[in-house]
Amino acid sequence: MPAGVTTPAGLATNAADSLQLLQERFRSVYAESTGRALARLRKGSPALLVRIEDTMTLIGPEGSDCVSLGVLKYNVLKQVSHIAPMAVLLATAHADNRDELATVSALLDDLGVPAEAKSAGAVIDASRALLSAARTNGAREQDFATYREATVAAIESAARQAAKADLAALAGAMRTIEARVGLPLLRDAFFVVCGSHQSRRHELTRQFYRRWMSESFGERHPVGHRVVYAEDGHSVEDALKVVAARIVDAEIADALFADPTRLNEDILGKAAGHALAAIDSLRDYGAA
Repeated sequence: MPAGVTTPAGLATNAADSLQLLQERFRSVYAESTGRALARLRKGSPALLVRIEDTMTLIGPEGSDCVSLGVLKYNVLKQVSHIAPMAVLLATAHADNRDELATVSALLDDLGVPAEAKSAGAVIDASRALLSAARTNGAREQDFATYREATVAAIESAARQAAKADLAALAGAMRTIEARVGLPLLRDAFFVVCGSHQSRRHELTRQFYRRWMSESFGERHPVGHRVVYAEDGHSVEDALKVVAARIVDAEIADALFADPTRLNEDILGKAAGHALAAIDSLRDYGAA
């Protein structure tokens, strides 16, 4: 043991236990580091913007500020995308549950949509027809073919309308926030989207943030690790904790790999890709 280094009481002498002790020490140091980052974030350093459903909250040096994103048309159109899968599931796995089919059909009858959202109405009408067929004779392949023809294009149309409405709401919220706190505060801000499902490719709000940052500060302004999806996050506190860990990870990755986003990947992922490409038969790999 080098001079001047003290050992914890009962330090294990074998390599496996030593490695475990190192991991425990690392977790302790990591927790302390994220705790410090969390304390700074709560004081608005750096600033943090959090989207949770229909609100956008700014955490800055002067405290927090919340802006509503509520857009009726957007919410209706977004929910339409959930109706079609539910109708298909009911017409297949629950076709024998006539009470449930009748209940959902009645809810569809009562569902109102904005007059301009014709695509939403088309999906609702087609879903009502599919459930009616399921109640009467059980949905047949022809019924599903008709449903696909009636709904797929309508869902895509509803999605385009919803995206435009949501992007307009986000742009308006950012103009409001910028007017209140000034653009310079947002230059190094973190942007977090909280969601109950898994992070999805091309998620709308993250696309918006990247484009907004590019337009505001130039295409070369680095934003990669500062646009975050907080999977299963439901509060500003959840977002703060996710970003605190992201800050520590970025500091480590930047010092080690000169790439602040590197620890967002599985550290063995790239190596695994190379290894798999060189293996002729995975079924036989490693066999004696």
